Amino acid sequence: LAASFIGPYVFPAAGELAVVAALGVGVAVPEVLLLALVGSIASDQLAYGAGRVGGSGLAHRMLLPHRREQLERRVHRHAVTALIPGRMVPGARTWIAVLAGVARLDYRRFSLLNLAGCALWAAVFTVVGVVFGATADVEGIIDGIRHWVWPIVVTITLLIAARVLYIRRKGQP
Repeated sequence: LAASFIGPYVFPAAGELAVVAALGVGVAVPEVLLLALVGSIASDQLAYGAGRVGGSGLAHRMLLPHRREQLERRVHRHAVTALIPGRMVPGARTWIAVLAGVARLDYRRFSLLNLAGCALWAAVFTVVGVVFGATADVEGIIDGIRHWVWPIVVTITLLIAARVLYIRRKGQP
């Protein structure tokens, strides 16, 4: 979930944390499961679209031709593994969807595998939330996120921008 809505709080957070915290503050299990599934599918569809539309040009500028071909082969060969169990790896799942778009993985294949991965992810973390959500210190989690998430987001953004500028100045990937 790109933005997590928990009670009166809105903040960027990992979807796993949002699911567990939502169950910890009393949101009904079917609602959390449905929102987790829909949110994860929607975010991956957007990431795939971004990779499909803008990623090819970026990959062309940042990767040597043989690396682009290697990327495409690997994405096509390992699509099932990347999109279903790979969905369980925080952070990687967004990049997997972007890379699937860059590699021009068939949209129907991506959507079907993404649906399976998102359903597995939503079910697993809903169960985790049911088991641990009631005992989790939701207020402490939310306070921790508020304190750390924006500095981390800004730092990562600056590092990516510095890398892109470095590559442009140097003129090679």
